[in-house]
Amino acid sequence: MRIGFLMGATISVLIIILVVNDGIADISFTDITAQAGIDNTAKGACVAFVDYDEDGYVDIYVGNTGKLFEPLGKPNLLYRNNGDGTFTDVAAEAGIADEYQTPGAAFGDFDNDGHLDLYLANDFGLNVLYRNKGDGTFENITDTAGVKGAIDMSGGEEVPNGYGVALADENNDGYLDIYVVNLGGSNILYRNNGDGTFTEVTKQVGVEAGAGPMGAGTAAVFSDLNNDGKLDLYAVNGYGLPSFLYLNTGSGFEDVTDKAGVGELEDAEGAAFGDYDNDGDLDLYVANLADTLGAPVSNVLYRNDGKGVFEDVTKEAGLEFAEYSLGAVFGDLDNDGYLDLYTITNGGPNILYQNNGNGTFKDVTVSAGVDDVGWGSNAALGDIDNDGYLDIYVANTGFSDEDMGDPDVLYRNNGGTNHWLQIQLRGTPSNTAAIGARVSVSTGDLHQIREISGGRGYAQDSLIAAFGLGSNEIAETVEVMWPSGEVQRLTSLPGDQRVIIEERPASVDPRGKYISAWGEIKQIEVSSSEELLDPDLFSAVRQNYPNPFNPETWIPYQLAQSGPVVISIYSPAGQLVRKLDLGYRAPGMYLAQDKAAYWDGTNIAGESVSSGVYFYQIQTNDFTSMRKMLLIR
Repeated sequence: MRIGFLMGATISVLIIILVVNDGIADISFTDITAQAGIDNTAKGACVAFVDYDEDGYVDIYVGNTGKLFEPLGKPNLLYRNNGDGTFTDVAAEAGIADEYQTPGAAFGDFDNDGHLDLYLANDFGLNVLYRNKGDGTFENITDTAGVKGAIDMSGGEEVPNGYGVALADENNDGYLDIYVVNLGGSNILYRNNGDGTFTEVTKQVGVEAGAGPMGAGTAAVFSDLNNDGKLDLYAVNGYGLPSFLYLNTGSGFEDVTDKAGVGELEDAEGAAFGDYDNDGDLDLYVANLADTLGAPVSNVLYRNDGKGVFEDVTKEAGLEFAEYSLGAVFGDLDNDGYLDLYTITNGGPNILYQNNGNGTFKDVTVSAGVDDVGWGSNAALGDIDNDGYLDIYVANTGFSDEDMGDPDVLYRNNGGTNHWLQIQLRGTPSNTAAIGARVSVSTGDLHQIREISGGRGYAQDSLIAAFGLGSNEIAETVEVMWPSGEVQRLTSLPGDQRVIIEERPASVDPRGKYISAWGEIKQIEVSSSEELLDPDLFSAVRQNYPNPFNPETWIPYQLAQSGPVVISIYSPAGQLVRKLDLGYRAPGMYLAQDKAAYWDGTNIAGESVSSGVYFYQIQTNDFTSMRKMLLIR
């Protein structure tokens, strides 16, 4: 960790403002740390929003550090979202209460089994790869995977000095790779072999980001900067050393730092990409800690001109303000269609810059209620209560010679009247978490893009893409560019819902839903579902919605050819509970409620069945398929 400074991280929050000339919506947050059960007074160093148990609510993982040069810190935390406004630390029972100093953490499905695994970048200790077993627990597979992260700095003993981690399918083979940020040596790129092991290819592809005295890695983030479907890499170096921008050529990476004009020589500590001006390409925000004399220095906003060159527009954007910063995050906090910016400062109030929608920002920190004055480390964004508005978790650290720090803070977004749309992706043949996918949403004059990110080195936002629609109730077009190169286009998606899109030959899960209060799920029907899909027809049964449900649910399906359709519902013991004879059906989509199969939660005798897991099986012609659902009384 840093010597002479308190660990801190700036975060830029993307705010999407849809209505520019009619007045900018207010942004307001409430500190719910205590009531939510968040109680981390250790030195928080990294944070990730992740739905590790796949229950529809994002959970929070926090990595802690300790005293400088000591191998152990306080245990890391996994706050499971209880779905009622509270969180419970289950890190120990999940097997990921790592006690090494952990500046970086990122979740991704490395083996494509549908469960999100965890990689930790540790300082003073070896890095760790935990495999999610799908039952709420993780297992350490670091040794067999070959990703311990230590480096040989002088031809002698390996030195563990992990500072951050970013995940990406850098070669587009369908498997997530791991980029380790090291402080005091070259970074490391581990390429996924697809068989549970990794191979280091750092020098082979050219992404060392400095070596020896030229390596002071502090952060890294992958992003497709030239819109060619391949993830490029910005590797951040601190201590006045140059950062590096690598362009992905498809057969390796090319150093284009000088041409792009982003070789930061200040004490760069973090970076974030986001299309703040909605022009269709991703811009870069760099967080700086201090100059060579220890004085605070301004962060920098680089505008992407779409041709490989970035222009410093910090002053024009109204962001020229000297602060001790360690990171930044973009996010749409008022759902108005333009990305805002949240920065974390080291020893001063964090700053929230609201996007005015005209290329400039204004400081709304105090009025928004997010002026935490702890020794900031970093922050991440996620919708903890499924109300469509992004919330903020701030990890705070402390003095380098202490093992405890300032308490972390959880801010709940108070929301507003703007509409929203959330897109959750499931990749196949792309990596199942769809990290690296790009989602574009257009409605009215708004044209927005989001990338599913594998982290910024020290923080990872929710893997669910969040869009603000402003006063628009419908997203006119939604386009997904998958890492595989597949492109899917949907039209007329109603807002105020979360939609799950599966990569072809799968499709859209029509479970549009929002949660107006903790735990209260209301169903929004997606009308004209057939118009939203354009894959070649094939027979399939989809996930029921809502799920969990009480007392009724709908079972969507599609048919490649006409025939009789029967859906049978079974208990876990295989006993027939109910048979739904749907009669003879023509080829097509049966997704909306007026066409899908309906079950009212009763058995053959008309009695209400008890809570529990049930299985439903579709049979039509020679096609049969089964899924499970959950009834909660």
